[in-house]
Amino acid sequence: MEIIRALGDIRHDPDNVISVGTFDGVHRGHRFIIQELKRFADIWNGKPTIVTFDPHPQIVLAGKNRPRIHILTTTEQKLALLEELGIEKTIVIPFTREFSRMSSDDYVQNILYGTIGLKGIVIGYDHAFGRDRKGSIETLKAIAGLKGFKVEQLPPLEIQGQIISSTLIRQKIAAGEVEKANRCLDYAYTIRGTVIRGEGRGRQLGFPTANIELENPHQLLPADGVYVVSVKLSTGTYAGMANIGFRPTFNGQHRSVEVHILDFDSDIYGQRIDMSFYVRIRAEKKFESLDALKQQLLQDREATLAFFAKNPIGV
Repeated sequence: MEIIRALGDIRHDPDNVISVGTFDGVHRGHRFIIQELKRFADIWNGKPTIVTFDPHPQIVLAGKNRPRIHILTTTEQKLALLEELGIEKTIVIPFTREFSRMSSDDYVQNILYGTIGLKGIVIGYDHAFGRDRKGSIETLKAIAGLKGFKVEQLPPLEIQGQIISSTLIRQKIAAGEVEKANRCLDYAYTIRGTVIRGEGRGRQLGFPTANIELENPHQLLPADGVYVVSVKLSTGTYAGMANIGFRPTFNGQHRSVEVHILDFDSDIYGQRIDMSFYVRIRAEKKFESLDALKQQLLQDREATLAFFAKNPIGV
């Protein structure tokens, strides 16, 4: 997949058939749009092209009246997912406050049509753009009538009466309902980070853990608790059980992410790690003694082994 990360690097191409959006999570709703984008690109004899943004616009525009957003995928994760889905070209526009102040007309005429070039555009049911999100399907159709490109708006994708959206998936993950989130994503929710040194308490209990520092601090963490996970390292993919929270048994003061990788004892400090979530085993709790904690960890391990015995996903 061709990736362009700066407006100055774009080569105008009138054969682009584009879809524009944040595509955070590249979930099943996005996959429906991408499927249709590729279909219309074939019909219109064009090249399917995604136009997206980095950082997520809501991170840049966060303020008193706009709460900070937590993203589902880093830019690199998003690009990898788009490539897997057969997208030929992705343009990543650097999103700034200055860019956000561009009017919807200027955005379409100067950026989409003038700089990027397009034969047609395929958008989702709720697509809005330009300063204060005033641009709409009517804006696109009016400019398309003048410039001669095609416009196709798609209906939402619903599953069991719910419209699949990044907002819905964030709500599921924040509640610890990773199984429900995964059904909306069409893959296991995955965070990306680096293995850092912890306090070594897990090893003292017989359950050594890898502490993880997120690659992007804006990436969403599931609710506090213990999860069945798989971890992808440079050496392969392994089963594990992860803990997210404050480690109340040790009177922890900071939220942390750590994973015990089953049957694994290599030094992985400093390595990049991708951790995928499958099911929440339990909520985080404070134990009366280290022995009680260790007994619970043994039960968590059994639950993890039982899951992978039935669902050998990714390991």
